[in-house]
Amino acid sequence: MVSPAGKIGACRPEPLQPGATGGVPVRDVDITLLVLSGLVLWKSVQFPLLRELLFGYEGARRVHFFSMVLLIAFVAVHLVMVALVPKTLLAMIAGRKERV
Repeated sequence: MVSPAGKIGACRPEPLQPGATGGVPVRDVDITLLVLSGLVLWKSVQFPLLRELLFGYEGARRVHFFSMVLLIAFVAVHLVMVALVPKTLLAMIAGRKERV
């Protein structure tokens, strides 16, 4: 990175947008539910407490299904947004705003 003054490595990244770190993102909760319900579906006998917390084996199946639907919808919405404004793809990959 080269700073405006010409010093290498002296440029600081831009701060996050306001509210970007305020709270737990839905994505994190969703992935956690996917992992926990997946453990119940995979090894139901070894995780009896987790199975009961997820309303039994059938409840774990429902939680897993709806979590997958939510994750797929999350990815689909983001793919549509990138398709609508393709210039933002490079900014998302690079992690910074593009120059105007």
